[in-house]
Amino acid sequence: RLAFWTTMGIPISFLGAFMLINAAGATINMITLFAFILVLGIVVDDAIIVGENIYTKREQGRTPLAAAVEGLQEVFSPVSVGILTTILAFVPLLFTSGFLGEILWVIPIVVISVLLMSLIEASLILPAHLSNVKSTQSVGAIPWVQERLKSLLLRVIDRFYTPLLKLTMNQPYTTVAIAIAILMLALGSIAGGHLKSIYFPHIEGDNIAAKLRMPSGTPASKTEAVINHMLQAAEQTRDEYDDRMPPGSESIIRNISASVGATPFSGRGGPGAQGDSSKGTHFGEVKIELLRGERRPFKASTIESNWRNRVGDIPGAEITFNSSILSAGDDINVELAHADFDQLLIATDKLKTAMAESAGVVEITDSFEVGKPELRLALKDTGIAAGLTLNDLARQVRQAFYGAEAQRVQRGRDDMKVLVRYSESERRDLDTLYNMRIRLSTGDEVPFHTVARVNETRGYATINRADRRRVVNISAKVDDEVANANEINTHLRDHVLAKLQQDMPGLYYSFEGAEKERMDSLESLAKALLVALVAIFAVLAVQLGSYTQPLIIMSVIPLGFVGAAIGHWLLGYPISFFSMFGLVALSGVVVNDSLILMDMINRLRENGQSVRSAVLAAGQRRFRPIFFTTLTTCVGLAPIISEKSLQAQFLIPMAISLAFGVAFATLITLFVVPALYLIRSQIGASLHQFFHSHKPSEDSV
Repeated sequence: RLAFWTTMGIPISFLGAFMLINAAGATINMITLFAFILVLGIVVDDAIIVGENIYTKREQGRTPLAAAVEGLQEVFSPVSVGILTTILAFVPLLFTSGFLGEILWVIPIVVISVLLMSLIEASLILPAHLSNVKSTQSVGAIPWVQERLKSLLLRVIDRFYTPLLKLTMNQPYTTVAIAIAILMLALGSIAGGHLKSIYFPHIEGDNIAAKLRMPSGTPASKTEAVINHMLQAAEQTRDEYDDRMPPGSESIIRNISASVGATPFSGRGGPGAQGDSSKGTHFGEVKIELLRGERRPFKASTIESNWRNRVGDIPGAEITFNSSILSAGDDINVELAHADFDQLLIATDKLKTAMAESAGVVEITDSFEVGKPELRLALKDTGIAAGLTLNDLARQVRQAFYGAEAQRVQRGRDDMKVLVRYSESERRDLDTLYNMRIRLSTGDEVPFHTVARVNETRGYATINRADRRRVVNISAKVDDEVANANEINTHLRDHVLAKLQQDMPGLYYSFEGAEKERMDSLESLAKALLVALVAIFAVLAVQLGSYTQPLIIMSVIPLGFVGAAIGHWLLGYPISFFSMFGLVALSGVVVNDSLILMDMINRLRENGQSVRSAVLAAGQRRFRPIFFTTLTTCVGLAPIISEKSLQAQFLIPMAISLAFGVAFATLITLFVVPALYLIRSQIGASLHQFFHSHKPSEDSV
């Protein structure tokens, strides 16, 4: 019965939260549904604590109504503060800037709404239900199971937890030192590259698109020839993977599509989005549709890499592959700017060479695209001396090849222009230009080659500028199985780009793409987190009436990071921005157990117990609610962690951070918080003795 009414807090809180979510402008979508799953294990924490305390009062012989009132009054303050600290931890996620902040802002909206409703339910509705429960005993076979589990939990407390707690209480400084060493080991594993960290994880889709860009002006026939080569490579890739599929299985590739003259398939979300503006005979694209991720035994990125290797390097062609359903931008994207465009192109080539030397860096491209062949006219000294201007020269050449309007003829509603120009055969012959006659201002005509010259060159397909400077963007993709984008960007910043700036004064650079998004998002998240931590400290200080006890409670926050790191390592996930999202939320969740434990220690101390006995008794009495709140949180997050669908890949790192962080932080809480409390008491006693021993006596005065 107790479990039933405690669990009823979930649908009640969810239904009540719909009103707040609607008012905030959120909708029911994939992200909000996963947010509900995310908060599933957290939402019952306050109900568990309230229900467990009411159950304890019933065991002590209280009547149902008295047990409900006394049980709620005893834990209402820490429970409400715990909910408030959790809400404060999710608030920074509302103010995260960048691409991901725009996507994930609805998660804190859902969580905060559910937690607010959960507090109302646990404070008013749950005690009312439990006050009407006449018996806490179950019927049938359930009591036998309950008694076995209860006795098992008591044995764990008596035989394992209590001896370990006494050991850590005897060596509090050693206990804290071990916790700090574990934290440093976790941080060192990330700094040393043993646990990879990326900004945006590779979220695979069921499609792979390969975009082709040939030099501007390439005829469609040549582009089509390269597309056919890519199609052959795709078919060879399909045959290879089909041979590795179980007998009787479907083909790994369901469909193959191709396009020449445009790139309609490569559109993707995010700052790195490629629109449909790439049109022309020098563009093409091939798309392959794979089996759904749940049905194929191979990763889309593995198939993409195999296809890329089969296509190989094609002179003059730039081919980029994409199998992600969402992107925060290119893994590497450096924007270079220089006043001298020739120097800028030299710096571009050097940077591309340095990128190619790094293992795992593929699809290195730049935004500079050479345009179509063109003829540039220039005046000779003889032409200038004859009074000819470049405008006069260009006008006469244009009239000869494009035509000069002689008259207009009205035919019905149409106005037709009559142009005078060279014949079609003459316009197709370049010698016509060199042999044409140029009229001077005096009316005399001279041969073209005597007053002007022609330079055959290529123009610019596009001219990119940023902050009024001519820029070139160099981008590349990083294979996560081989290298780490963060490490490569750091190497480029500290070594390659720094040396380029020394060799080329006036060279400017900036990181764009995923790196820029990462810096913007983390900066805004860090600022908001700092404000949230200060707010959490203030709330705890008011609740506990102490400045040092909140520090003890919040000490478990960095230790939660250790659990998150362990979880990512065990499950094979790199630390990503989604993981950081979970760590920020974790900072409010993990303090709840510490707060419950600290509140009980203070209550026992107020009743006259010594420090050691109060710490020991509080740990034993709060082990059960702390254990169950942690267990429900982890179980509630398990569906997301174990989900294989593509949609779940967004929130799995966040769920890992929360679940493993809470589990490890709880384990640490049960030992480190008591040790820190004893150290605080010892330091306080030493300071008290020091000041009193140096206090002047009345005789000396």
